[in-house]
Amino acid sequence: MARVMWRRGVDRGEIRREIDGDIVLDLIYGPMIFRLLAGHGSLSERESEAIVRTAFGGLRPCVSPVRAGKKITPAFLKTAAKPHES
Repeated sequence: MARVMWRRGVDRGEIRREIDGDIVLDLIYGPMIFRLLAGHGSLSERESEAIVRTAFGGLRPCVSPVRAGKKITPAFLKTAAKPHES
């Protein structure tokens, strides 16, 4: 299921095409399994979402605001600095 979701994200341009999906699954599931097996930390819904959000933050394509047709204003800069919501 995760691979299907990955492929859809790539096809829609939401995830960079050049990134290996197997590596991404390791980046997402590795910290979760480590927390569970090693007792490194808890794994609440909040922490699980933070792990996924952090991993996917580096997977999204970078689009210049100008290329995206957005004007760079103080309000835009303020919202651009906030983390992306999934």
